[in-house]
Amino acid sequence: MKEWKTAAVVFQFITHFFIELIVTMGLGYFIGKEIDSLLWEDKHLFVFILIFVGLLSSFRNLYVRSLKMFGGENKNEKKP
Repeated sequence: MKEWKTAAVVFQFITHFFIELIVTMGLGYFIGKEIDSLLWEDKHLFVFILIFVGLLSSFRNLYVRSLKMFGGENKNEKKP
């Protein structure tokens, strides 16, 4: 039974990461496209910047969540 619980937790972890990745990159694309259309006609500077920011934020959240879930060190704990 424990194997099923572990598999479900890992599946949820991976699924949550990919959903978060798609949403943040999608938001970055549409917001960047809107900003670029206000400033320039055919440049896509903010699209690339905000997609990259969405990608970085997803990987940062993956890292933080994996430390919490799989027993990473807590910065607030004092070592004896």
